[in-house]
Amino acid sequence: MAEITLSLERYMTLLEKEKHLSELDREYDKAEECGIDCQELRSVRGMLGEQMSALKKNYAPKGVAKSSRSV
Repeated sequence: MAEITLSLERYMTLLEKEKHLSELDREYDKAEECGIDCQELRSVRGMLGEQMSALKKNYAPKGVAKSSRSV
């Protein structure tokens, strides 16, 4: 069976979106300073981060180090 991988373009997009996702923590911190409850949003952000890590680990293009590390 052929190995399924992300195209390099899609993989790079995934890395970019993962970086944007990690930047949400600062925004959640600011919002919580204003009294806004961000617990649910943080939970969703965590789930998305885990999914992105799994995508990188399991579907990275050939030649790209497969990592489960989250940004």
